[in-house]
Amino acid sequence: MRALALFIFFCFGVFEPARAMFDGICNLGEFKCGRARTSRSASANPSSNSRISINPSAVPTERGLGIEAIGYKNLYDVGLVRGLGRVGAAITPSNSEDTFFGAPAYEATEELHLRKLERDKYRGRKVTLATAFNLFEHKKSALRRFSLNLGVLGKYNQTTYATTGGAGVNGILGPFTFGYSAYRDETLLTPIGLDPYKVQSIVENYSVGIYLNMLVIDYSTLRMQNTAVDHVDLITGSLLFDRWSISISERREYSRRAHFNFQTGDLFFQEKKVEQFYGGNFRVTGNFMVGLMYNYYLLREVSGSVTLMF
Repeated sequence: MRALALFIFFCFGVFEPARAMFDGICNLGEFKCGRARTSRSASANPSSNSRISINPSAVPTERGLGIEAIGYKNLYDVGLVRGLGRVGAAITPSNSEDTFFGAPAYEATEELHLRKLERDKYRGRKVTLATAFNLFEHKKSALRRFSLNLGVLGKYNQTTYATTGGAGVNGILGPFTFGYSAYRDETLLTPIGLDPYKVQSIVENYSVGIYLNMLVIDYSTLRMQNTAVDHVDLITGSLLFDRWSISISERREYSRRAHFNFQTGDLFFQEKKVEQFYGGNFRVTGNFMVGLMYNYYLLREVSGSVTLMF
């Protein structure tokens, strides 16, 4: 209830008419709208929810109010973004762990097996609040642009009632992008036949990318301390057009976690786990976009997304 009340307050308590809806939605979805342009958070990652949950400095600061919802099995992961010009804020009561672009989930092996058999997404029961500040920006052209954003986040765990925090930075230098973030996380494990216990970890993310008008390429590495995960490497490419975009990504996880075989339904241990992602977005109007994604929840599933501006 506390998370729901906070979400409603954020939606309506701070709302005012956004006078730059078109620019805001383009930056939220990383589209070219009208003339070619780059966003302060230009990224090949097609989901703003997952970007913000990992690095709070990715919160768009351009004026506007946007909502992104990702649907799968009649369940929705919702994120709300609010930009005020040089400051932006975001909230998502949804989970980003064990998604293609998110941190691996820490869960009991038997729970992982049952969840994968049922093709259910991981439910972390955490609320993420993030805010970003545009420290400075200099732009004359795409090749002579420099900007730097700083962000902070807080994660509230509805199971353990703990609040953890983190910070991040990202910037644009000409056609290049870079970013770093770190945050503390906490998970409650409930193995069958054993008492529940808490696991705490520190998640770090490093990313670099290049933005070449229609093409965005990102490479990122995610590291987790105090878990069975060594690191996760992601390389993502996106093609951006006037009304639509397509994204392809490969994820390589190096960990001691069990790996699920979708053909046999069995678990087996393999240090290197490779997954692929495919996604596309289409801008229906200036304030409405729809998308389809394959393997966003690492279940070999198809999910849909909607992005709106008010």
